[in-house]
Amino acid sequence: MSTEHLFSIGRLEGRPWEVLGSAVEVEFGLDGSLYLLDRDNAAVHSFDTQGRHRWSAGRSGGGPGEFSALTTMAVLPGGDVVIADQAQGRLEHFSASGLHVGTISLPEGVRPRRIHSAGARAVWLVPSSAATQSDSLPLMHVTVDSRATVVANVPIRTPAVVRDGTNLRRTLPPTFGPVLRTASAGGRLVVLDGTEYRLALHGGERAALSRPLAPRPVTAADRE
Repeated sequence: MSTEHLFSIGRLEGRPWEVLGSAVEVEFGLDGSLYLLDRDNAAVHSFDTQGRHRWSAGRSGGGPGEFSALTTMAVLPGGDVVIADQAQGRLEHFSASGLHVGTISLPEGVRPRRIHSAGARAVWLVPSSAATQSDSLPLMHVTVDSRATVVANVPIRTPAVVRDGTNLRRTLPPTFGPVLRTASAGGRLVVLDGTEYRLALHGGERAALSRPLAPRPVTAADRE
């Protein structure tokens, strides 16, 4: 397999869209255009297939189309882009030409961690576990007119608190996770839960693959 360099984006000095702060996510549209999410500058930049700048949108603030802590985005099939603001607990919707379409409200207390395209007018949303007060994480389907539906709940494994030889309390993560990965395929949500060895598909006809493994005693070879 070989690779070919097509173009580069970003400079130490230049116009605002050239001087990137922190590029936290990159996605491609169906037409091959590139979308880059810049957290430090609270903006999304769009480029064509040759790397030419098309438009930029967003800025810091609390008003419509503004961000406090953008975390992730989803490019919809028509080229629209939806961006999640974790701090403000909402989504901002921009058109394929960079115009602000509207703010998508979320249920109270929901803080988005990941979003994925769910078709032309909706996204799949995975909230941050730190914001939930329950023992499960709701996976949601959210439309651009702010209708949110929970499609599944993933159990949250709480960390263990132990006391070591110095009598200091220490919080440790669970032995095997949680390991939760999500992606979208054809507008459907794919959820991989590594702690359960389970892969689930949501949207349309639901399906799941699982491989349960029974625990075994730790041996001397394991300790070595």
